[in-house]
Amino acid sequence: ENLLEQGGDWDRRNRLKVYRGQYSMVSRNFAKASEDFLSAVATFTSTELCSYEMFIFNTVITSVVALDRVNFKKKVIDSPEVLSVMRQVP
Repeated sequence: ENLLEQGGDWDRRNRLKVYRGQYSMVSRNFAKASEDFLSAVATFTSTELCSYEMFIFNTVITSVVALDRVNFKKKVIDSPEVLSVMRQVP
């Protein structure tokens, strides 16, 4: 993270958020995972880690646990990125 702050571009910063969110999700820190995932939804490029549909699924699941109802509706349910993929997610 320190090296990224010194000279990382936006793509690397967003990839770091996705990787950090995955780590937080596995270590059961759902609030941090939700925060990282939601900040990377619009610019997701980490297809080597998971598909965009699976990323949205993980974002929704961690946000259900971490966010209150008002923020969940505002940040997840009303998000055009999430709505565009929801019919494809099992």
